[in-house]
Amino acid sequence: MSFSAFSGIALATFHADGKDVRSIVTVSRSPTYVLSVRSELRNNVRKVADLKSRVVGVHSGGRNSKSTSRQLVEFMLNQAGVDPDSVNFLPAGQNFEEQRAALLSGTIDALMGEEPFTSRLQAEGLVYVLTDLHDPKAAKQALGGPLLYVQIATRNSLLQQQPEKVKRMVAVMRRTLLWIYNHSPDEIANLLGGNDLQRKREISLFLARSKSAFSPDGMFRREEVSTVERFFRDVYSDDPKSRNLRMTDLIDARYAGWRE
Repeated sequence: MSFSAFSGIALATFHADGKDVRSIVTVSRSPTYVLSVRSELRNNVRKVADLKSRVVGVHSGGRNSKSTSRQLVEFMLNQAGVDPDSVNFLPAGQNFEEQRAALLSGTIDALMGEEPFTSRLQAEGLVYVLTDLHDPKAAKQALGGPLLYVQIATRNSLLQQQPEKVKRMVAVMRRTLLWIYNHSPDEIANLLGGNDLQRKREISLFLARSKSAFSPDGMFRREEVSTVERFFRDVYSDDPKSRNLRMTDLIDARYAGWRE
């Protein structure tokens, strides 16, 4: 495979493991996750620090193989001055039915989930939103800065051997991002949803709250890269390779460019 979409966190993990990867263009600048809490706890859990001693549902992955959802919660807890070890993490599944069952049974108190599941759970009255990371402002507050999230990566060997192929890929992504930036959620939904009115509605509602998470131009921003670096070092603080990580070593911005 010539190109793949990775989160900045995953890219850092691959690099720390010795994989030959380089990021070439950005796609989104905040994680597309929502931290929600069981409705019964509304009076008890008002901020991230209140999750201490609670059970948080995340995607699959244990202590030594952490899912992105768990990494995000751990980092947010650290930012709030709470030891992540004071929280019990449980796999809550990756489909709506499993997550809904975990909340209904009281197995989990909170959930780091994704759309459209969170909106459906909220519509049923099962949860309220504590932090919506789709919003770059909310993500900046919760994570200590804007976070470079999804990006397109390739092998460093491909960059050296087929630079024109990489250049074309970056150009396509930048045109796509510019088109998204210049069109409304309804316009995008009409194109992607076909004749399915329900799907169009879901896409439009999703984009209404998350469109700002997309990069407008595919360029790399120093502050977003620095947040990923700080995030990775924090979550994997016991790993010497992580402590020495420099995200700029994983980026080749010759075609996408940098912006302060």
